[in-house]
Amino acid sequence: MRCGGWDERRVQLCRGPTVQGRSCGRRLGYSYAGLAWCVHPPSSPNHPKDPAESSVNRYADLCPHPTNPSLILAVLEDHTTDLPSAVLNSVVLLSLPTSTLHSVVSGTDFYSSPRWSAEGRMCWIQWKHPDMPWEGSELWVAEVGIKDGEVDLENVVKPGSAKKIAGEGKGVESVSQPRWVEDEDKLLFLSDRTGFYELYQWTQEGGVRMVLEEPTGADAGGEVCGLLGGRKC
Repeated sequence: MRCGGWDERRVQLCRGPTVQGRSCGRRLGYSYAGLAWCVHPPSSPNHPKDPAESSVNRYADLCPHPTNPSLILAVLEDHTTDLPSAVLNSVVLLSLPTSTLHSVVSGTDFYSSPRWSAEGRMCWIQWKHPDMPWEGSELWVAEVGIKDGEVDLENVVKPGSAKKIAGEGKGVESVSQPRWVEDEDKLLFLSDRTGFYELYQWTQEGGVRMVLEEPTGADAGGEVCGLLGGRKC
């Protein structure tokens, strides 16, 4: 059993066949690589229904909120109409306290890497068919919507705040592995804009720049084929 996050008062995110004797049978998004996930709180007869329980939804890339881990970002693959041309992908928020599912980002073909920051922002990667993410993809950031001091479940992304900071489709630029710096309003990520996956950073004040003073001419990492735990290309 490998756990993605744990707060014994609230929620457990685990990868593996079982946890505490319960099945972890969530189906995988995009149907390749990675491992099955389960999302549930410690056993309690009074706890509401698991919002991830569905016969048509598949989830991947789960990310609990840094201060309220019962709010979980995830990539959703909706198979309500189970045809390749009709499957819908989006980023959603799973709220365990209210047993509800909330849309965060939708409208393009594929998503990955939704990540909270500790400073009130989030990020994600998106791309369109026929690109693969290692050919052409985009990195977006946005402010988290806040209402009465808590995440606004109806406007998880603050209206008008989302913007693309790196990447380009149609084979122009691939971005990968975004990570927020702990306790800083700074995002690190990989981009192949020089022909190699170099390390870049983004801040609100300084925009995007390479972390090193000049290109290394070598890959610092690469695109991940699977979602959260999948093999590298």
